[in-house]
Amino acid sequence: MTKKIMWDYLNSMRVFATQPPDIKQEIIDFMLNPETDLDYNYGWAAAEIVEHVGASTTLELAKKMFALKWPRENYISEVIVNAHKFEENKTIIQTLLADAKPAMYKRMLLTLDNLSVENEVVGLRALSQIKYPPKMILESRYCPTLDALKQMPSIMRLEALECLISVKLHGYNIFERITDREEFKNLLFGATLKYQARVQKVWDKYTELTAVGKLGTITIKASCPSCGAYEVKILNYVIHNADALGKTNFSRITRTWCAICGSHMESEPDVKFETEK
Repeated sequence: MTKKIMWDYLNSMRVFATQPPDIKQEIIDFMLNPETDLDYNYGWAAAEIVEHVGASTTLELAKKMFALKWPRENYISEVIVNAHKFEENKTIIQTLLADAKPAMYKRMLLTLDNLSVENEVVGLRALSQIKYPPKMILESRYCPTLDALKQMPSIMRLEALECLISVKLHGYNIFERITDREEFKNLLFGATLKYQARVQKVWDKYTELTAVGKLGTITIKASCPSCGAYEVKILNYVIHNADALGKTNFSRITRTWCAICGSHMESEPDVKFETEK
């Protein structure tokens, strides 16, 4: 089979799945042939068929990802993740990534499930070398664990966390697996006295993201010329960060007008924002 014919079969999504068994096998044989040129299109072609083949074939395709002439992270990651879904492939895939020399492959460890602490540390060390997290890590909804962070040098741990929080908007809470708030705070501030401003930024992002989805309370204490002293509590769920509680229309209005009778107030009320722990 020539490469041109193979591209004709794989020229659109899911075409491989609709082919007769003999054509599927012919394509698989071509992809696994040691003489097949691992050129620019190979990663793309492997990503097209990897969801439709078994454990042994996905593993062989994954191994070829380490020898591509022009590696593309998105295609390689798709092949690696699909191969890792099979229980018999998990240890092999994690070992291949951990032992690979290019940091790009080591970072792919963070896209896998059931990751050992040791291999998570390897992935985080590689992540600390770049400023922004690869798209594949965010799409896999990776969340660091406290056990892995504890095993890292303080500055490398800080750099890895800075990389993870560098995106403006997160589609999920990257700190979801870090539930011991005090232990994490002590870990951050206890060993990096030289970088307190940078550590504080990470901590602020942690408190912001862990507040999302929780019930927040806006407490307004004020004194109205007509009603006298009063206290009002507003319950609202945090959808972005705790500060957003103070940006609701009701919260803004009650800074100028009485929350009870609507009269104009002479002094600014005392407003406090709290979220459930």
